[in-house]
Amino acid sequence: MLFNLSRDEGRPRNQNELAQLLEMGNAAIGELLMRLEKAGFVRRQRVPGDRRSKHVQIAERGREVLEHMRLVAHASNDEIMQGISSEEQCLLDGLLSRMKHNLMTQIQQDDAITGEATSQELPAQSPWRLG
Repeated sequence: MLFNLSRDEGRPRNQNELAQLLEMGNAAIGELLMRLEKAGFVRRQRVPGDRRSKHVQIAERGREVLEHMRLVAHASNDEIMQGISSEEQCLLDGLLSRMKHNLMTQIQQDDAITGEATSQELPAQSPWRLG
Protein backbone atom coordinates (compact mmCIF):
# COMPACT_ATOMS: atom_id res chain seq x y z
CA MET A 1 0.00 0.00 0.00
CA LEU A 2 2.68 2.49 1.01
CA PHE A 3 4.72 1.73 -2.11
CA ASN A 4 1.73 2.40 -4.38
CA LEU A 5 0.95 5.64 -2.56
CA SER A 6 4.55 6.82 -2.94
CA ARG A 7 4.55 6.34 -6.74
CA ASP A 8 3.81 9.19 -9.15
CA GLU A 9 5.38 11.73 -6.78
CA GLY A 10 2.83 11.00 -4.08
CA ARG A 11 -0.19 11.83 -6.23
CA PRO A 12 -3.35 11.30 -4.15
CA ARG A 13 -5.27 8.16 -5.05
CA ASN A 14 -8.79 7.12 -4.29
CA GLN A 15 -9.85 3.87 -2.68
CA ASN A 16 -11.02 2.32 -5.97
CA GLU A 17 -7.63 2.94 -7.63
CA LEU A 18 -5.85 1.34 -4.70
CA ALA A 19 -8.18 -1.66 -4.76
CA GLN A 20 -7.33 -2.25 -8.43
CA LEU A 21 -3.59 -1.76 -7.93
CA LEU A 22 -3.49 -4.18 -5.02
CA GLU A 23 -6.04 -6.60 -6.46
CA MET A 24 -8.24 -6.31 -3.36
CA GLY A 25 -11.90 -5.63 -2.76
CA ASN A 26 -13.12 -2.20 -1.67
CA ALA A 27 -14.16 -3.41 1.79
CA ALA A 28 -10.73 -4.91 2.48
CA ILE A 29 -9.00 -1.75 1.22
CA GLY A 30 -11.26 0.40 3.39
CA GLU A 31 -10.38 -1.62 6.49
CA LEU A 32 -6.66 -1.52 5.68
CA LEU A 33 -6.73 2.25 5.07
CA MET A 34 -8.54 2.81 8.34
CA ARG A 35 -5.82 0.93 10.24
CA LEU A 36 -3.00 2.67 8.34
CA GLU A 37 -4.55 6.09 8.99
CA LYS A 38 -5.00 5.32 12.67
CA ALA A 39 -1.30 4.34 12.87
CA GLY A 40 -0.29 7.59 11.11
CA PHE A 41 1.05 5.98 7.91
CA VAL A 42 -1.52 7.54 5.55
CA ARG A 43 -3.91 10.45 5.57
CA ARG A 44 -7.31 10.64 3.92
CA GLN A 45 -8.95 13.87 2.79
CA ARG A 46 -12.39 14.46 1.37
CA VAL A 47 -12.54 15.20 -2.35
CA PRO A 48 -14.07 18.66 -2.90
CA GLY A 49 -17.53 18.31 -4.41
CA ASP A 50 -17.82 14.58 -3.64
CA ARG A 51 -19.06 13.69 -0.16
CA ARG A 52 -18.41 9.97 -0.59
CA SER A 53 -14.88 10.00 -2.02
CA LYS A 54 -11.60 10.55 -0.22
CA HIS A 55 -8.09 11.01 -1.53
CA VAL A 56 -5.43 8.93 0.17
CA GLN A 57 -1.81 10.05 0.51
CA ILE A 58 1.21 8.65 2.28
CA ALA A 59 2.02 10.52 5.50
CA GLU A 60 5.53 11.40 6.69
CA ARG A 61 5.58 8.44 9.07
CA GLY A 62 4.60 6.21 6.15
CA ARG A 63 7.48 7.58 4.06
CA GLU A 64 9.95 6.80 6.84
CA VAL A 65 8.69 3.23 7.22
CA LEU A 66 8.65 2.74 3.44
CA GLU A 67 12.29 3.80 3.15
CA HIS A 68 13.27 1.31 5.84
CA MET A 69 11.20 -1.41 4.11
CA ARG A 70 12.95 -0.70 0.80
CA LEU A 71 16.40 -1.05 2.38
CA VAL A 72 15.46 -4.34 4.04
CA ALA A 73 13.79 -5.66 0.87
CA HIS A 74 16.80 -4.85 -1.32
CA ALA A 75 19.21 -6.46 1.14
CA SER A 76 17.00 -9.53 1.38
CA ASN A 77 16.60 -9.68 -2.39
CA ASP A 78 20.37 -9.49 -2.85
CA GLU A 79 20.82 -12.40 -0.43
CA ILE A 80 18.20 -14.70 -1.96
CA MET A 81 19.40 -13.99 -5.50
CA GLN A 82 23.04 -14.82 -4.77
CA GLY A 83 24.41 -17.21 -7.36
CA ILE A 84 21.53 -16.50 -9.76
CA SER A 85 22.63 -14.57 -12.84
CA SER A 86 20.82 -11.50 -14.16
CA GLU A 87 19.62 -13.57 -17.11
CA GLU A 88 18.21 -16.23 -14.78
CA GLN A 89 16.52 -13.55 -12.67
CA CYS A 90 14.88 -12.12 -15.81
CA LEU A 91 13.78 -15.61 -16.80
CA LEU A 92 12.31 -16.18 -13.32
CA ASP A 93 10.51 -12.84 -13.47
CA GLY A 94 9.00 -13.75 -16.84
CA LEU A 95 7.97 -17.23 -15.71
CA LEU A 96 6.31 -15.98 -12.53
CA SER A 97 4.53 -13.22 -14.44
CA ARG A 98 3.22 -15.74 -16.99
CA MET A 99 2.08 -18.04 -14.20
CA LYS A 100 0.19 -15.18 -12.59
CA HIS A 101 -1.35 -14.24 -15.93
CA ASN A 102 -2.44 -17.84 -16.48
CA LEU A 103 -3.94 -17.99 -13.01
CA MET A 104 -5.80 -14.70 -13.47
CA THR A 105 -7.09 -15.89 -16.86
CA GLN A 106 -8.40 -19.06 -15.23
CA ILE A 107 -10.09 -17.04 -12.49
CA GLN A 108 -11.72 -14.77 -15.09
CA GLN A 109 -12.95 -17.81 -17.01
CA ASP A 110 -14.36 -19.28 -13.81
CA ASP A 111 -16.02 -15.92 -13.08
CA ALA A 112 -17.66 -16.01 -16.52
CA ILE A 113 -19.01 -19.51 -15.84
CA THR A 114 -20.26 -18.80 -12.31
CA GLY A 115 -21.35 -15.21 -12.95
CA GLU A 116 -19.26 -14.00 -10.02
CA ALA A 117 -16.72 -11.20 -10.19
CA THR A 118 -13.85 -12.28 -7.95
CA SER A 119 -10.93 -11.22 -10.11
CA GLN A 120 -9.16 -7.90 -10.61
CA GLU A 121 -7.07 -6.49 -13.46
CA LEU A 122 -3.42 -7.44 -13.63
CA PRO A 123 -1.02 -4.70 -12.54
CA ALA A 124 1.12 -3.21 -15.30
CA GLN A 125 4.34 -3.65 -13.31
CA SER A 126 5.61 -7.09 -12.39
CA PRO A 127 5.11 -7.73 -8.66
CA TRP A 128 8.05 -10.14 -8.63
CA ARG A 129 10.83 -7.53 -9.00
CA LEU A 130 11.97 -5.16 -6.28
CA GLY A 131 12.87 -1.60 -7.16
